[in-house]
Amino acid sequence: MAIEYKKIQEVHMPEFDLSLTLGNFATECYISISPKGSGIRIHSYKVFELLKKRGIVKGVNREFVRELCHKVEHGHHIHSEQIAQGVLPSRDRDGFIDFKVRVSAEKADYEEDAAGSVDFKNLRLFDNVEKGDIIAEIQKPERAKDGWTVMGSTIPCKPNAVPPVAINVKVGDGARYADAEHIEATMSGRVIHEGGKIFMTDEYVVREDVDFDVGHIDFIGHVKINGDVVDGFNVKAGKSLKIRSNVGRCELACDGDIELGGMTGEGGVGMGNSKIHCKGNIQARYLRNVDVECEGNVEILREAMHCNIKCAGIVSIRGTVAGGEIIALGGVEVGTSGTSAGIPTEVISGKDYRIEEKRKKLTRRIEANERQQKAVDKLIGPYLSVRDPAAMKDEYREKLKKALYQAQKLKLQHEDSSRQLRELNEHEVSNRANAKINIQKVLHHGSILTLGQTRKQYEAGLKGPVSLIEHRGDDIIPIKLSSLQKNARQLEMDLIQKEYKEGYREGDLKPVINVEGAPVEVRHEEKPAPEPVSNAEGAPVEAQKEAKAPQPVAVAAGESAESGNGPNA
Repeated sequence: MAIEYKKIQEVHMPEFDLSLTLGNFATECYISISPKGSGIRIHSYKVFELLKKRGIVKGVNREFVRELCHKVEHGHHIHSEQIAQGVLPSRDRDGFIDFKVRVSAEKADYEEDAAGSVDFKNLRLFDNVEKGDIIAEIQKPERAKDGWTVMGSTIPCKPNAVPPVAINVKVGDGARYADAEHIEATMSGRVIHEGGKIFMTDEYVVREDVDFDVGHIDFIGHVKINGDVVDGFNVKAGKSLKIRSNVGRCELACDGDIELGGMTGEGGVGMGNSKIHCKGNIQARYLRNVDVECEGNVEILREAMHCNIKCAGIVSIRGTVAGGEIIALGGVEVGTSGTSAGIPTEVISGKDYRIEEKRKKLTRRIEANERQQKAVDKLIGPYLSVRDPAAMKDEYREKLKKALYQAQKLKLQHEDSSRQLRELNEHEVSNRANAKINIQKVLHHGSILTLGQTRKQYEAGLKGPVSLIEHRGDDIIPIKLSSLQKNARQLEMDLIQKEYKEGYREGDLKPVINVEGAPVEVRHEEKPAPEPVSNAEGAPVEAQKEAKAPQPVAVAAGESAESGNGPNA
């Protein structure tokens, strides 16, 4: 039924025109005021008198009327502003469920932003629910009630012959009645309402691809995708993420483990890499043009091409890693590093990327601070060279004061950043640190390795299987392949001890790094020099060799033992 509006009053004054209109069965009253100049004053009490005269006595918003009168004084025109509200009669209403969150649905619930734009990739198919959240309120049935107009008259209701009925709602897993009317979640996840039952689940399964039919995914539980994730659609999971097929140029994030088929970030020129943020472990068949940040272990079954992988655990790539950079705290194992074409491939092992990023940030801050200090010092210099500071103009004295204040501020900032950097550099090496790289097949030329304090670029290839460790703080050497469970520091110490046992020439000695990373002095055991020998007069004489006992000599008949070979010798 269309709502009818009826103008009930028109007032024409030299200063303004005013009209009142009723609508919606006299449950609404609207006012319009058109001033005929600026500075026109309309007293609100006159408007109230006019309303009372026309019988509008109930539901009037008196404060709003005063605001409208104030606007008219400033030259504003008021057009059909509602100033009174009545109540329509209600009907009988059965009990129903008033959900406080969006229940899982197949149909999108698009939202407009402040500019009126709609993101068609954000479908809002459900809301995330935390444990303890109220997810629904059970509304009781209500009988019909009379209404009233702004003129104070009653609008009678029309109740049904059959009274309204209550709704019976059952709860399932992950939900319970907090009281007689409210249902709360006993686990985190999403709400499902099926067959008159409300329950929770911490799983979200996408049967096919993640595209415009699914939109971005942001779920606090487990996410499983049986198809692909196409370019431009991001997935975020709270517990685990499993993607059966491949992932395009997008972002993946998970507080747990991630498993995926493969991921390719090549979305066009200037589009940038795909990104993975994972607080658990990652397993993938392949990665190409992907930036990875992982707090657990990374396992790639085939290859990682042009990827930047930051890992707080172990990185294991059964196939080839080429291009990009790998930094891993717990060690790196690859089938092949680089390519025969010598693609630069950097592998850093035994470093915590989180600490390295803080170190780089502090270093950049210190360098920027030092540049600012030089600029301020250059500004202060001419002022300090003035012979008579007392004769300096107030303008220059104020500039000098500000510059000195800035110099002191920069100095304090520099000291604070330097202190933080020192503390970071003195940070105890993690027990998980393992500066070790295992090469199963080939290390191609162009590979750049960093182990501990040693960085080495390989100009020639190296065949596996070998383990590479830092040796004596200035070299990276291949040793017999061993599991990454064997720590590089212990392997290095064992090797050094073996070298000492086999003996070293003095010129072969190199600085040794102990387990704590500090240099230690190592010496060969020296034999005491022989004491000088003196004769009876006390003069030194050459030490005589120990005389050997005469050996028996066989002599033939007719020969003299003293003559050697006979009388004619």
